[in-house]
Amino acid sequence: MMYVNRMMNDELNYINYMMLCYVTNSLIECM
Repeated sequence: MMYVNRMMNDELNYINYMMLCYVTNSLIECM
């Protein structure tokens, strides 16, 4: 259960990071 929770948390962090990156730069730079 903890493992799944950790994975979901990482996914959310990754999405947040991508959104921040997209706002500050452009999506191409984020990839």
